[in-house]
Amino acid sequence: AQGFRTAAISENPHVQLATGFGQGFELFLGKPLWQSDFAWMLEQARVVMGAVRASGEPLFLYVHALDPHDPY
Repeated sequence: AQGFRTAAISENPHVQLATGFGQGFELFLGKPLWQSDFAWMLEQARVVMGAVRASGEPLFLYVHALDPHDPY
């Protein structure tokens, strides 16, 4: 409502469209199961930011990585 584009990228299988976390996001990209792949997430974030940067619109980008949890 405030003019922001919204996107989310998640590796966490509990933070996915199927579990309701896509609400309010125009774009939601997720990796199924426990497929931690930070390089994939970084590339997706670069693509999203590049596309929105070209439009000049503000962006809210949520990135949920699993890597900080490993090996805990």
